Amino acid sequence: MPASFVIHSGGVVSPATVSAPAFLAVSVTVSSGDGSAHKVVVRTPTPHTLNVPAHGHASVLVPGLKAGAYGIVVDGKPKAILLIGGEPGP
Repeated sequence: MPASFVIHSGGVVSPATVSAPAFLAVSVTVSSGDGSAHKVVVRTPTPHTLNVPAHGHASVLVPGLKAGAYGIVVDGKPKAILLIGGEPGP
């Protein structure tokens, strides 16, 4: 199950929320749409840190999770949500 986020200028992340079914692995990809490097943390029970290069992207495969809302933190600030247990999609 893919979940893709793009970081835009001003630290805005789109989409703000991506939904995925519970207990299925999710491939989280974060892209730099503003041309800058970013540190991103997917706030799951075992946090996953991504170092997104300038003009690039980084991905991590997150094992199946219980239903809930998991924050996507960009450069230390909460910016988006990975919503587990909903219908797939942005």
